[in-house]
Amino acid sequence: MAGAPRGLVLRVYEHSLSTALLSLFALSLLLHAWGGARAYSEEQEEHGGQPVSAPEYVTTSRFWEEAFQN
Repeated sequence: MAGAPRGLVLRVYEHSLSTALLSLFALSLLLHAWGGARAYSEEQEEHGGQPVSAPEYVTTSRFWEEAFQN
C-alpha cells in the first residue's frame, strides 16, 4: 500500500508534458472562442445582426478557419 501514492505521482509526472500541452491547447481554443465571439458580435451589431455567444461562435465557419490558420 505504501507504493501506491508513489506510483500515482510517477504516473502523473510521466504524463505531465502532454497534460500541459493539451491544457494550453484547450485554453487557447477557449480564449479564441471568447475573444472571437466578442469581435464577431460587434461586427454583427454594426450591420444590424444579432450578437452571438461563444458556444454559438464555435459553430461558425469563421471560428474554424481562424483556428486552423493559427
